[in-house]
Amino acid sequence: SSRSSSRSSSRSRPSPSPRNKKDAGGLFAPSGRSSKPAVQRPHWKSWQLCRSKDMMYIPETVPGSDHKGLSLGCFQCGAVLVKGSEIHKVKGGSIWSKGLPSTIKYEKTDGFYNPVKKTQAFKASCAHCGKNRVGDVYLTPYKDSDQDSKKSFPCVKIRHVYTRTTTEFNNTVLLAPDAVSARRVLNGLTLIDGGGYRGPAVTKTSHPVAEELRSLKKMFAKLQKDINEKKDE
Repeated sequence: SSRSSSRSSSRSRPSPSPRNKKDAGGLFAPSGRSSKPAVQRPHWKSWQLCRSKDMMYIPETVPGSDHKGLSLGCFQCGAVLVKGSEIHKVKGGSIWSKGLPSTIKYEKTDGFYNPVKKTQAFKASCAHCGKNRVGDVYLTPYKDSDQDSKKSFPCVKIRHVYTRTTTEFNNTVLLAPDAVSARRVLNGLTLIDGGGYRGPAVTKTSHPVAEELRSLKKMFAKLQKDINEKKDE
């Protein structure tokens, strides 16, 4: 009978409540699980998002010019990745930094060979959340068709948006209190001759030659339209 009463008491013994688990300092939590909260993506505005008609793209700027007010954040967590004083130039939809900001992290074991620049590069990610690959880190100087003698090393190429086949995705977002403030910053940049937006950034599925061909086709179509309109006059 004592044996049966022992069984019944063990059956009726309440299991630890969630409050008890919490008070026990995580003793009941599964081993290996981190208590760090999951990254929550901010609610971005339409002018910050590609595939939106309101998206504000960043035009190409003169290397070494003033980028005051320009700031890019991580798409996944919203942390600031690069700000105006750290920006060397904007080219092809990507932001090139002066030196290596502390907001960027990379692993020397996570490198790859860039055949265009003929040098080693490393995958760059957001140092705050670590969830988002934002571009590439270059540690040593290289020579390519860019001929930008003012570029400093190490540096990071931060992609604003990237393409997969024909679809654009955000890597980073333009940070500003509102659309009016963002437009004011972009209008204040020093643009290259014939400045405008050229991009999105080149990926494995977006080749520079293909980008140039698409641009030439648009120019030809516009020229043809102008010629036809003059003939009709």
